[in-house]
Amino acid sequence: MKITKRKYITTITYDKICNGVKKSCIESFFDKKYVDIRVDEINNCEYDKEYRIDQNTLFLDFIDIYLKKVSLKKDAYKKYEFYVSLTRRYIMDYFEDIYIKDVTQSFIENLSTQVNNQVSKFGNKEKVISKTLKNDIKFFINKLFKYATDMNLYDVNPMQYYKVQNDSNRYLVEWDFDTLNTIFELCKGTRLHMFLHCFFGTDLKMNEILALKWNDLYIGHKNIKKNNCYAVVNKKLKRKKISYINEHRENIIKQFDPKINDEGSTRLVIYKIENSKKIHIPINVAKMLIKWKKVEG
Repeated sequence: MKITKRKYITTITYDKICNGVKKSCIESFFDKKYVDIRVDEINNCEYDKEYRIDQNTLFLDFIDIYLKKVSLKKDAYKKYEFYVSLTRRYIMDYFEDIYIKDVTQSFIENLSTQVNNQVSKFGNKEKVISKTLKNDIKFFINKLFKYATDMNLYDVNPMQYYKVQNDSNRYLVEWDFDTLNTIFELCKGTRLHMFLHCFFGTDLKMNEILALKWNDLYIGHKNIKKNNCYAVVNKKLKRKKISYINEHRENIIKQFDPKINDEGSTRLVIYKIENSKKIHIPINVAKMLIKWKKVEG
């Protein structure tokens, strides 16, 4: 048996005989007080020893117990390792110093907000984690609370108060063939080059990039030094019906002239949007924009 101590977890490596075949097993613990218990279990083959869990149990201890007594036995080993990694990277932060009795409706509502707004701890640390990872976190937390409810620690599963962020508009395509034509009409040479860098290098949408002005970009020396470059998106480029344009004239920033023989009922406009947002700009894209601005004057 080998015990390895790390910053956050302690790992036990041991051999186990399964159906006459010797296999190497690895188990990881967040709370060191359970390491000795588990070592005694392994040495005495007491794999079904019960842990005491009540309302005054720290939720992180409860997660430890769930991983060892349930996940390790029922889930595929890769799935168990994934849950351990997920807990270490994100879930530990949500339940720090929280006891089982502290989980209320308001706690779960705040938890859902935390998960929905969780930024990545790897790579681009300004970017919110993917929808898939959010679902993985929610799925595992739900398994924890379902197990706790089955143990009568809660009358009902607290996850019923979990609020899923409505992403229905997040992936909405807001451009069409006319917008693509406009891109190639307005963006030529270096301008097209910069458009592509902004489109593929940031989370800006096509119709947001085309509506940007220099004063919407915060890419100064201080921003670059702190890796805090961003664009403020408060307008978009899109085709709107003439009736809409006439009714919302105060929101129209620019209206493009129609093409020759264009007698359609829509016009291409840049218009204000109700809720502005900040979009992170990577340093390499920011530096290219600064260089281009100097050349363009």
